[in-house]
Amino acid sequence: MAFIANVKSVLSGDTLVLVSPNNPSAERTLSLAYVSAPRLSKDGDEPFAFQSREFLRSLAVGKQVKVSVSCKYRTTHARCNAI
Repeated sequence: MAFIANVKSVLSGDTLVLVSPNNPSAERTLSLAYVSAPRLSKDGDEPFAFQSREFLRSLAVGKQVKVSVSCKYRTTHARCNAI
């Protein structure tokens, strides 16, 4: 399954919030497949967590992307894993 979306925001170095170009109120949280970025946490960030998020943010926010879903699984946050 592949689709086109706009990157609304970046939650971490491996997680994006996407919106549909046709329906901006339809959001989807997407975790990048095969990427494990340092975690941001209330208890203390892992080293380079902020830098990895900011790097992905500088590359992706506001851009249109083509998403190819490699696998899909349900979590409590309704995330999707993709390439």
